[in-house]
Amino acid sequence: MSFLKNKYVKISLIIVGSLALIIGGFTAYIYYQIYQIKSTIKSCELVSSDFSEKMSFSYVNNVILVKARVNNNPTEYEFVLDTGAPTVISQSFLDKLNLNYKAPFGMSADSNKAIKPSFLKLDQLELGGVKFEDVGALVMDDSKLGSLNCLAEGGIIGYNVLQSSVFQINYQDSTILLTDDINKLDNLDTTLYANYNTKIQETPVLNIIINDTINFDFTFDTGYNGSIKIESHQFYNKILNLNNQKIAKFKRSPPITIAGEQPVGSFLNELHVKTDNFAFGPFSYNDLLINVIDRDDDESKALIGNKFFENFIITLDYSKKRLYFQPISENKLVRTKSVLGLVYSAVDNKMIVNTIYDGSKADEYGIRVGDEITSINDINVSNLSEEDVCKIFRKEINYSSKRDDQINFVILKNGELKPFKLERFKIFE
Repeated sequence: MSFLKNKYVKISLIIVGSLALIIGGFTAYIYYQIYQIKSTIKSCELVSSDFSEKMSFSYVNNVILVKARVNNNPTEYEFVLDTGAPTVISQSFLDKLNLNYKAPFGMSADSNKAIKPSFLKLDQLELGGVKFEDVGALVMDDSKLGSLNCLAEGGIIGYNVLQSSVFQINYQDSTILLTDDINKLDNLDTTLYANYNTKIQETPVLNIIINDTINFDFTFDTGYNGSIKIESHQFYNKILNLNNQKIAKFKRSPPITIAGEQPVGSFLNELHVKTDNFAFGPFSYNDLLINVIDRDDDESKALIGNKFFENFIITLDYSKKRLYFQPISENKLVRTKSVLGLVYSAVDNKMIVNTIYDGSKADEYGIRVGDEITSINDINVSNLSEEDVCKIFRKEINYSSKRDDQINFVILKNGELKPFKLERFKIFE
């Protein structure tokens, strides 16, 4: 009996040991694939040399769109220029150009997110006459991007391409100057700059001080079409409990991002906050308007985006980790806001209320985030075509103007069409 018992013990140990080796090997393989993805998306080799090239860009819904050629294809395709992301290629674009990508074994995609755990290297990328090779990229499922598909067919040109040369972005004349020698740029010797740090990826991060006491690390993000925002449950409650007159509270549908769309009807609690002081490096601004979003977790995130940058000529020097800001229109920095009490957007071929300001007439009338608008100023906006949705998202169709003092809406409430007249008002005069 002892012989059989020892035999069973040995067999059990062999089985357990074998399973441990299999599991350990599989875990090591998964980690290797993660390493492979990370190293691939950082990849980009600058081929051109001794260059100074100027290219134009489209500024659509406060997002920079550039045209690029891929793998020597003569056709130029639009991409979002995004300092806050790696290079990302849309699935439909890959299919169109018959490009292959790697989908690692054992790593499944999150069904709620557009980014896949899949990657590839573009053999060649040409941007404004400047050539790059071995450009690493992630893959995104553009079927989950909703209105973002109206922006750029190709996807995103991200930090791995941007860091390989010097980029100067002029929002005033919609041009970008690319060079491999920063000394070829004019007036930089008299232009103020801020040093930045990097964290997990090579995206610039600026340490910014708010009201002389509050420190936040802000991601320098040309993929963000807003001005300045902080996402933090702790900071949101801190501001809310100050009983400060320089805040305006509102509810808003979560914006569409490459992480995936949020369902219509959900909303974020958000604040406009008028700061006393907003400072980084040698720069200091008074009375700037920032957005503060309440998160449902303990994480925090802060972004500074194109609505702030468009007041400057921005130069990104990745080699020295410097950001140059040459003012062109500081008077357009966001210090006040004119609102109707609601904001609307096109979603799934309908016009939907996506923002309601607390205490506004819209709020008092019982209009809520997610309500459907069927008419704006006597124009029917129900049953929108996909083309109309894209034109609305790209700001090519406008049913109202900021110059309009009042706007008429018809909104579907509890199965009934109800008319509302809303007047524009300013917050933070």
